[in-house]
Amino acid sequence: MTVTSGNPIRTLREQVGLSQARLAALLGVSPNTVARWERGERRPPPYAEAAIRALTSPVPPSAP
Repeated sequence: MTVTSGNPIRTLREQVGLSQARLAALLGVSPNTVARWERGERRPPPYAEAAIRALTSPVPPSAP
């Protein structure tokens, strides 16, 4: 799933049960920055998009 600005970020964040503050802390940004991404006022940088995708990706089973 491609992360874009606006509500898809909120949807992904809520799917994994994170608050804006917690996601912001994990990404090293302010909660206001996450809010701006969710409102579509700003676009997250590539590192943040990749991190958000990683948080919402299924975890592969571990090898025996």
